[in-house]
Amino acid sequence: PSAWIELAALPMTASGKLDRKALRPPERDRRSAYVAPRTEAERKLASIWQQIFKLDRVGIHDNFFELGGDSLSAAELVAALPRHFGSELSMGALFEGSTIAGLAAALERSGGDNDPLGALLALRGGGRERAAEHQQRPLFCIHPVTGVGWAFAGMLRQIELPLYALQSRGLRGGALPGSIEEIAADYIAQMRKVQPQGPYRLLGWSLGGLIGHAVAAQLQRDGDTVELLAMMDSYPFAAEPALPDEAQQAQAVLKFLGFHHRLREAPQDMRALTELLCQEYEVFSNPLVQQVLKDDAKLIEHVAAVTRNNLTLARRYVPQRIDADVLFFDAKRKERVDLDGLLHYRANAWQAHVAGRFDVHEVDCHHQTMLEPRAAAHIGRVLRERLLGEPAQPARLDPPPPAALSLVAAYS
Repeated sequence: PSAWIELAALPMTASGKLDRKALRPPERDRRSAYVAPRTEAERKLASIWQQIFKLDRVGIHDNFFELGGDSLSAAELVAALPRHFGSELSMGALFEGSTIAGLAAALERSGGDNDPLGALLALRGGGRERAAEHQQRPLFCIHPVTGVGWAFAGMLRQIELPLYALQSRGLRGGALPGSIEEIAADYIAQMRKVQPQGPYRLLGWSLGGLIGHAVAAQLQRDGDTVELLAMMDSYPFAAEPALPDEAQQAQAVLKFLGFHHRLREAPQDMRALTELLCQEYEVFSNPLVQQVLKDDAKLIEHVAAVTRNNLTLARRYVPQRIDADVLFFDAKRKERVDLDGLLHYRANAWQAHVAGRFDVHEVDCHHQTMLEPRAAAHIGRVLRERLLGEPAQPARLDPPPPAALSLVAAYS
């Protein structure tokens, strides 16, 4: 749920059923000062938002996702725009311009250019203008093995920084990278478009932690600095010359997620695994995923190819020693399984590759739920304390990650 309301009793109809119309609308968290709409476009957008969130007024700097926006309300907003403006808006533009002022500007540019499957996705922009300021240096988030970084939108409410997701090449087809080091070099080039020089802040989930480690190694080799590398349940792969076939890789992924117990027949390749997990997580019922599939019917095929390639590259990656601080978020609810030599399945496996401070924080969640509300609140609290010097405070519960393409969290 995007909001919680405590009631003494549920309102009932005369027939004894829940009276949904009598339920009090949730009070949304507005964290920016109210500024009234200034233009006709902003007034139209404010009216749409008021209907979606059932609010009396919405300011031009209120954030769609911080007000409680999720995948369903985002789809409702995107669907309403052609009726009111005669033009469509991409999901990428909704990520980048998630305020009324931002969306109005994007509409004037005919939809914006923030490709939701592009290599650099601006979840909260602003890093280019103020990257030199300590309090405004961006946090670069690196995707899990699927290559998609949408789920990091779950961090928007948790930390007040410019936030960018780095995503795999190949999500729209085309050539795939040949090594983790090649991916790291590409991502450094993307990061420097926003922040030309360090210190850099990195957050990697699962495979993203390996890539983040490679990014840190290359930055330091080039004479740049990394303020912090945060890893979310990331583990180095076992150094074995022989790679397992796709059926073995798929089985290892299912074991890692704890799904292997209830399957009569295991998938035999990455495409079948991707389709299975899409069914498990009801991916195709997500309205925004439906929109992406409408634009690109081969999305699942591309994600499967990216996943297969990323797994292969991860097995080949040999971590170098980096002189940087590492903050490791360890998913506490682990599956106690034999991963067939695939992973060094413990946080301290990284210590030999880290010369700086190495801290571990346990998070009460499963690997695949690290960006769901409670886990994201815990992670955000620790990051705020570490990066911004904020004292520890009670967790902020946020809505589920907007448009967080469920297969992103399905396996990593």
